[in-house]
Amino acid sequence: MPTATMPYISLTMLLRCYTADHRQVRALFQQYADTPDPYLQQIIAEHVFAELTLHMLLEETVFYPAFAETGR
Repeated sequence: MPTATMPYISLTMLLRCYTADHRQVRALFQQYADTPDPYLQQIIAEHVFAELTLHMLLEETVFYPAFAETGR
């Protein structure tokens, strides 16, 4: 249900975003593990931190409130 601060977003759409974020972070961890170059590992690690920060914000500001509204 839409609120004044959050427009309607389907739970299915949120779960798809959430799952895609998990896949992206897993792929980055694999790239890190497969990369012998410390410089490239640093770049990948910075990307991981950025993705995890965005993921955390999605969870706290959208996913958890929306999930709580469903009463599950």
